[in-house]
This record gives sequence, C-alpha cells and structure tokens, in this order.
Amino acid sequence: MKQLRILVVDDDKDYCNLLTKILEKNGAIVLCNYDSLMISKNIKDFGPSVILLDVMLPERSGIEVLSSIKKLNTDIPVIMISNREDSKLIVAAMKAGATDYIPKTASSEELWEKIKKLHEIQNIKDSEGKIKTESPIIGESLLTKSLLKLLVQVAQSEAPVFLRGESGTGKSLIAQMLHNISPRKNGPFVTINCPAIPSTLLESELFGHEKGAFTGAIRSKEGKFEIADNGTVFLDEIGDLSVDLQVKILRVIQNKEFERVGGLKTIKTNARIIAATNSNVEKAVQEGKFREDLYYRLNVLPIYVPSLRERKEDIPKLVEHFLDTTSKREGKTFDPLSPEVMNSLMDYQWPGNIRELENVVERAVILSKSNVLRSSDFSMQYSIPPQQQEQLTQVAPSSTITTAPTSLKDIEYKNMIEALHKTSGNVSKTAKMLGISRDTLYRKMKKYGIGLKS
Repeated sequence: MKQLRILVVDDDKDYCNLLTKILEKNGAIVLCNYDSLMISKNIKDFGPSVILLDVMLPERSGIEVLSSIKKLNTDIPVIMISNREDSKLIVAAMKAGATDYIPKTASSEELWEKIKKLHEIQNIKDSEGKIKTESPIIGESLLTKSLLKLLVQVAQSEAPVFLRGESGTGKSLIAQMLHNISPRKNGPFVTINCPAIPSTLLESELFGHEKGAFTGAIRSKEGKFEIADNGTVFLDEIGDLSVDLQVKILRVIQNKEFERVGGLKTIKTNARIIAATNSNVEKAVQEGKFREDLYYRLNVLPIYVPSLRERKEDIPKLVEHFLDTTSKREGKTFDPLSPEVMNSLMDYQWPGNIRELENVVERAVILSKSNVLRSSDFSMQYSIPPQQQEQLTQVAPSSTITTAPTSLKDIEYKNMIEALHKTSGNVSKTAKMLGISRDTLYRKMKKYGIGLKS
C-alpha cells in the first residue's frame, strides 16, 4: 500500500499544527498549505493521497478551491472541514465533488478512520486499474470477474495465499500478478517448483547452505527465502514437499526465521508466501502426508482458480488473444473464426486448460496454409511414419502409439513424443521446440506417463 500523504488546506495555523501531530503519529506524511492559491503546485509536487480542505478560506471559498482540485485531478479524495455544520454547505460541497464532510469538532479518531478508509479504497482502485494490464486472466465470465475482484483484495494483505486448481489454469501467472499489484511489488519475486528439484537439494534451494555443509558445497549460498526478503516466495506444487521440509516451512510462516543447511545462525525473513497445488491436500492431510498445522497456516487466504471448462464463456476471448499474439509473431493474418469453429472449441473439455488451448491455437496458426482457419486446423489429424514408431516407443516404452490421433489430447501427446525423439530425449531442447518451459514439459510428461530411458 502506498504511504499516506495528506495535504491540509486551511488558513488556521494552530489547527494545521494540531492535525499534523495527529496524522504524523499515525504514520502519514503531512503538508500544510495556508494559501489556497498554491493548490496546483501542492498537488503537482506533493502528490497527496487525501486532501483536507477548509470550507472558509480568505482568498476564495472552499467550494471554489474544490472545483479547481477536481479540474486538476478527479481521483484525489477531498474531505471538507468546517467550524460549523451547515446542511446547505454540505450539499453544495458534495455536489462539487467532495468525498466527505467533517466538523473540526470531531474527534481525532473519527477523522483518522475516515482518512484511512479513503486511502484503502484509493489503493484498491489503483490495483483495479493496474490489474487490467497485469492480469493473466482473460475473459468476462462471472467466475472470472469474481476471481479478479478477490485478487485485488488479497494483494493488499500480508497473509499467506493458497492457490488451488488444476494444472494449466494459470496459478503461477496469478502468483506473479498478486506480487506485482501488492505493496511488495518493488521487492523480489522468487519462484520454486517443488517437484522439479530433487528432495536432497530442495532444502538448500529453500534455505541456503553454508560452505562444507555437504559434498559439493564449496561456498555458502543464499536460499530462496533469504533472497525474497521483503518480497514474495511462490512455492509451486507445495503438495509434493516432504514432511521434514513442511516443518521448516511452517516455522518460516510462524516465526519468520530459519537456518541455512549446516548453519547455526538464525536468519530472519520478511518474505510473503504464495503457495499453489493441483493435488487434493485435504486427502493428503487425512493420510498423514501433509501436516495439518501447515495446511491451516497456508489456507488463510484460499483462492480457487477455475478450470477452463468451468468458464467456457471466456474461450472466445482467449482464442482471440492467442490468435492475435501468435499471428503477429508469425507474420500471418487470419479471417475471424466462424461460429462453427468456435463452437467446436467450446465443446471440447480442455483437460490441459488454458495451457492446452494456447498450444492448440499456436499450432493451428503455425501450420495453416490459408488465412481461414477451420476445425480441421485445430484437430490436425496426421499419421506418424511407420519407420519412426519403433523409435518413438523407445522414448516412452509404457506408451501406446496410434496412427491417427483424433483428439487434442492425442495431438499434444504425439507432438511431445516426436519432439523428444528429435532431440534424443533432451528436455531443454524439447521444451524450446514445443514453445513451453522445462517445468511445463516435466508436468506434461508426468501427466501422460512419458519416461526417458536412462
């Protein structure tokens, strides 16, 4: 939340001094202006969050000053203050754009509560404005609008956030967005994909280690929680954490402290935790695989990210976005999709969610030889050459090969197998070829039961 800056416009210096002491005691930065003719300069140079404006001023009336303020900046909340309660004056002030009206005889607590509330509302408005550019959530369904509204509120908090939902729904992008619109936006945002790091190395990644802590520890190293001090740590797929590491994460949440591996010094961290999982954590708690106390600590602000099939009304907007992005990148242009094509996309269940939709649209754009996309461009039925089938099964011996995939899921699977074959199983090269991250590729391989031969 931005620091509260209050501009007081009043010719009564004693009252201004009194207000300054009260407001600064509550952590605000205060500027007193005894000359209303300087209001334009004050707004430009000081950038107030809230303005306290006296109704009666010697140079001109407070209503006139209020009109000047609104011409300069319509968004700054203005509270009118006065020695007298005049209903006509109050009505005139409100019509001129005042946010509130309070007598000078009001208690300091009452005044501060009004100011604080206005500042909170202003911060939420700022976040709502920024979320339009920061948000990875495209669409206008009721579910999407409700989620965005919740994210704006949650971003202002310091409490842990627990993102729940299927793979491919955009939880990692939402975590980044929460950081970007939070008061911690200028601090570091550090991500760690829990299942992507061997359990033997994960503790060191999270908490760091001292030189000589284990074989290969030739120098001391900072962990993610140390790096993310005054920022945000995103723990992706936290459901895969070992119970031992869960205990240490719990301590960080409760006490904001930890020790490096092999270290004795206690290190403090002010990192906010955002965790995510697509697993059934409640079931894991019942089975003793996930600590109940950690679950409740993380679940302070639970957010469910809906699957694409739960918000199918958003598919046209998403398709339009992915078409536009990929078309520009590939230097192609396409006619608008026909209702028939869009209906076929909306009828599909999208088990891979937004990630799957993006891949399918991107593939259609790249392979299409016409400026008109048809349903067949999105299904892309093809046959794998017989001479490659035996080689491909060596990449994933547990998988079966069909020569004519008919679903988008089959297509994704076959593309992944082909890419792995072409790169001889090199995960980094395969991910680059498919246009996805290594973490995403690992998740997809796990999803389809694809294993690499050692």
